[in-house]
Amino acid sequence: MRRYLLIATLAGVCICITVGKASGQPGDQQPILLETPAVPAGYAQLLRDIVVQTPLPDGGFETRVDYVKLFEDPGQQRLRAEIRRRFLSLDPASLDDATRQAWAVNAYNFLVIDIIMEQLAVAGEVVSIADIGAGDFAVFDEDILEIGEEVYSLNRFETHFLFREIDRKTRVIPEGLDPRIHFVLVCAAKGCPPLWPEPFRPEKLDAQLDEATRNALMSQRHLRVDAEGVHVSKLFDWFGRDFDGHGGPAGFLLRYAPTPMLEALEDEENRLVVYPDLEWDWSLNQP
Repeated sequence: MRRYLLIATLAGVCICITVGKASGQPGDQQPILLETPAVPAGYAQLLRDIVVQTPLPDGGFETRVDYVKLFEDPGQQRLRAEIRRRFLSLDPASLDDATRQAWAVNAYNFLVIDIIMEQLAVAGEVVSIADIGAGDFAVFDEDILEIGEEVYSLNRFETHFLFREIDRKTRVIPEGLDPRIHFVLVCAAKGCPPLWPEPFRPEKLDAQLDEATRNALMSQRHLRVDAEGVHVSKLFDWFGRDFDGHGGPAGFLLRYAPTPMLEALEDEENRLVVYPDLEWDWSLNQP
């Protein structure tokens, strides 16, 4: 039996709905925050409707996004337009750090979904987000977002709002840069970490980042161990400097890798080398 709990504040700041039975997955029987700066109306339910979870053999789960299901919803264009408007109409400078980070992660992930939906409407299918735009991977550098008087590409958006204006051409790492963010940003590729099936919320952001990072590292797309060493995804290659404040890739893995991997990493006599050589699958992250 489905259960619904509706709570509305007098000021209209937040509306919460609890839906369904518990099944041991993130978001089950958790309030759907329909209207906060970090979670605009409809976004939480959108994730529930289109994110498909698949358990992994040794724990954790992967996710896929059912873009076709969303595309076939007759109200999806209006819904996406409203969610997009709410994400992009606020002033990020007015938010505290945790709220701004949660907003930015949620906004980035939604905007990628929105881009895929727009491309479906134009082309009828999407094989890879890398094919959208004027050239290979151009979609990430095209100015497509306007916030206040500023215009952003997806790459510029994440650099500004989540990675503290890092310049990866230098060896300078901004204070407070959090490499866990790499494990929650999802660019619509199967190689990406799983799209987390609930919005990120400022009041529990640290715990969600921990959980999502550990879950991503349960997948062999992101971490494998064999006789030659520890193999990790290209995230540790492309953004290797981002892990310097956490003991480098090995130090980061010692904190977040699943138990069997930790045993290999902690073997002082036969410490395995970390290789960022797991190829990235750019095909669309659909079921």
